[in-house]
Amino acid sequence: MSNVNGSSLRGQPKKPLLISGLAVLRNALFSEDAEDIDVIGLVVILTIVGALLAVQMEFYGTEASKVLDRAQQYSILSMGVKVRGEIESSYAWNDAYRQWLDWESRAALAEQNGDAEAAARYRVVRDRVATLTPLLGAEYFDTALPQPDLRAFEASTYLVESTAFQERYTRAMELFGYLDEKSGLFAFQIQLLALALALIALAPNQELLPSARLRRLSVFAAAILGAVVVVWAVRVSLEPVPIYSEEAVNQYAIGVGLSYQGDHAGAAAAFDQTLAREPDYANALYRRGNAHFALGNYAAAAADFAAAWDAGREELNVLWNLGWTHYMMGDYEAAIATTNQGIALDAEQAPLYFNLGVMQLAAGDIRAAQGSYATGLQKTTETASLDSPGGAPPTSLWSYLNVAIEDIDAYLTCLETEVCANAPAHELLREPAEGDAELRQAAADIRRDIKNYAVALEYTQAPPPAEVAGEVGALEFGTGVYDENGQITDFLALGAEGSPLRFGLAIEEESNRTIDSALTLANDDDAPVLVRFPYREVQGAPLLVVKIYHNRSEAIWLRIVESWNLGSEGEAVLPLNPSAQFALADGDYHVEIYLDGRLMGEGSFVLGS
Repeated sequence: MSNVNGSSLRGQPKKPLLISGLAVLRNALFSEDAEDIDVIGLVVILTIVGALLAVQMEFYGTEASKVLDRAQQYSILSMGVKVRGEIESSYAWNDAYRQWLDWESRAALAEQNGDAEAAARYRVVRDRVATLTPLLGAEYFDTALPQPDLRAFEASTYLVESTAFQERYTRAMELFGYLDEKSGLFAFQIQLLALALALIALAPNQELLPSARLRRLSVFAAAILGAVVVVWAVRVSLEPVPIYSEEAVNQYAIGVGLSYQGDHAGAAAAFDQTLAREPDYANALYRRGNAHFALGNYAAAAADFAAAWDAGREELNVLWNLGWTHYMMGDYEAAIATTNQGIALDAEQAPLYFNLGVMQLAAGDIRAAQGSYATGLQKTTETASLDSPGGAPPTSLWSYLNVAIEDIDAYLTCLETEVCANAPAHELLREPAEGDAELRQAAADIRRDIKNYAVALEYTQAPPPAEVAGEVGALEFGTGVYDENGQITDFLALGAEGSPLRFGLAIEEESNRTIDSALTLANDDDAPVLVRFPYREVQGAPLLVVKIYHNRSEAIWLRIVESWNLGSEGEAVLPLNPSAQFALADGDYHVEIYLDGRLMGEGSFVLGS
């Protein structure tokens, strides 16, 4: 077949499909001879799609409401279990156990006085008190030990169950958000379909759209919008709804309970089982990181913290722990960078500046460390001076200051003795250009400043004074020789000064409850421990604070706080026991003497092996 010019059509190339499609589109929109577009089918299709979307919207909206109801139930159950358990634990410890201890003390004193019958009567009452709470039963209380296992009691009484309900609440709220978002997307898609139908309704209106091309363009736009909605709706419908494993939650709660009791190996194993079921369980990754850190598995801990962040737990605590883990590994650049990332999230967190300071000391950067600690103390002072409902700074402030002291003590011990508990390995510490001597002096000065601030801010809400009149000499520890009137006539030294306190890194706790293990019941062989020190040129009546540490942490019940009334010069002898009924338990002790918030003297001793 030939055209009018006599040339054959078979030899000409065909037009590409895209070009042909564009030609058809152009003809439909702009050709004056084009037929009117039949829109009835399009209207029917869009109406059917809208109805299907309405069904989806209603379904997901209903499911979201059900999930929200479950979340509220979990929240109420978690709170109820926790409140009930805390009340029960408080009664068991503060009432029942204290009563048990009181009757046992009376029995012990009666035996010492030779009154066996009275001791037996007291122990009958003691045993009756023991029936008032499971804490004093054999499961939690081995009477050969100083005290019941309160943490095990709390874990089994409420912590594990409350944690499981709390996790279910969190997950239910996440699922609610997902379902509610889906329902909202379908509602928005229905609105877009309504817009498409409105565009079709405009097509016959020659007053608004006098041009046939504009009318056809309106219908065409409606068709395109409808197609987009259909594709979008299909994608939303095919997105899988998150499915959470109940067994993963249960294993996670068990791991939290084991971690609370100090069984970090058992906790890590429980979190392993959780993550075997749900590899992206962010809370389990974070908790397993804490467990690995406590076990000294720093590389595994760092990997878990990083994975927890990637899994969605983008919180300051994750960066905080990750930075500290890098520090323990000796990777100071990563530690400093991660800690600075945390500071960028919350620049008012004084503990982060303390962490940054000890990292910079370990990296050999004295000036940077001094600046970081100074900023941290400034932030601490600002926090301590803030008005609060109780008229006092938050109690966490003192905890953070104590941890900062512990961390720098651990660093100094590592630097001086190569015993590096809770500090990087000695060979990873870097010597600064200024020299080792200046580094040690700078670290010691920083340590003293933090201690001074901790005491001064607690009692005055103001920084410590630059100077305090007076001097305190070396501290000696011993027992007294008493006359028939109970007056001390001589002082028997305990012996050579004990080794320095071995401070440890503070690990995140589940409860504010603390157990003071520095005291035990006294017997005939226990004599009160005394501290003796000379003093001179003490002016006025400064505030005397004596802080006593037992095995790394302060024995708060032994703290002495009173106005100085011993004159300007002499020798002081202070008892460290609160009463003759109690004796100091075996362990490492460290004593600090403060006047008006400034550390004037300190010393250490050891009781037992």
